[in-house]
Amino acid sequence: MICNTAVRDGLLDRNPCQIVSATNAKPKRKVSVASTVELHAIADKLGADDSSAQLKALVLLAAWCGLRFSEVSELRRKDVNSECSVLTVTRAVTHRSDPNAAEKGSAAKAERCRIDSTKGNEDVRVVTIPPHIRDDVKAHLQRHVAKGDEALLSTPGRGGCHLHDRVFNDAFKRAAKSVGRDDLSAA
Repeated sequence: MICNTAVRDGLLDRNPCQIVSATNAKPKRKVSVASTVELHAIADKLGADDSSAQLKALVLLAAWCGLRFSEVSELRRKDVNSECSVLTVTRAVTHRSDPNAAEKGSAAKAERCRIDSTKGNEDVRVVTIPPHIRDDVKAHLQRHVAKGDEALLSTPGRGGCHLHDRVFNDAFKRAAKSVGRDDLSAA
């Protein structure tokens, strides 16, 4: 930018810092998107299996409310209003390998849980839950969420602090494959 300004001001004949296509980043992978019919078929498939039933509402909330996995996995009962029409997003969770795990006598791949602000660093994001998924959210709260404001909307099946993204992605991929979309990934 400085060299561009120098060219405009007549201090340089041309910009020596120009690299052809330097700002045209190549995508790391091609993103596949499910249609709304496919999305609901995947969610229904998850809901039909006892081992993945709690994931149905998470898929619908993530898709229809524009939430990242780190945000949807940190949602708590208090983040959904009583009519299941509004969702308040204030936190996200990430898990990182703990570099000191071996020193602490833990397994080498132990992870540290970090609850922080969302990726966009918004303090509060209020999202309307679309009317066509509200009944699914209500049913999820009744069947899968413990009482109390701090109860997570998704509980980890094998312990831990939050639902792990690999567990979620594996279940999502199986459901997507069963509806003919083995090219989809939740992550």
